[in-house]
Amino acid sequence: MTAYFLQWTFVEDPGARFENYLAVQLAAACSAWTEQGHGRFELFYLRDQDRREVDFLLARDLRPVALVEAKLSPADFPSSLEHYCRRLDVPGFVVYPKGPIRREKGLGWTVPSSAFLERLIAE
Repeated sequence: MTAYFLQWTFVEDPGARFENYLAVQLAAACSAWTEQGHGRFELFYLRDQDRREVDFLLARDLRPVALVEAKLSPADFPSSLEHYCRRLDVPGFVVYPKGPIRREKGLGWTVPSSAFLERLIAE
């Protein structure tokens, strides 16, 4: 079981801290979008019986809209993220603290957290 803390700064491991930080930001975005009347947004963890997992699945009215994987540095598009992007027909994002923005296999993006979080705000 994965647990996230609102006080993400208390998490000692840098990778877990970044993932926790991203979880808090995504949960806040889901709450804001729901309160603004854009639909019922929820945040999920995704793992199947073959142990393929993705850190976050964003859903609107129980329909997947995006997949997000947290990493500490720019990384290749994970095979589990690629699998679920194709299966669910939604974009995937590998989010990391800083680095370049890259389009990945027509399935999504690798993007620094500043650019990713800036685009979460609904106007």
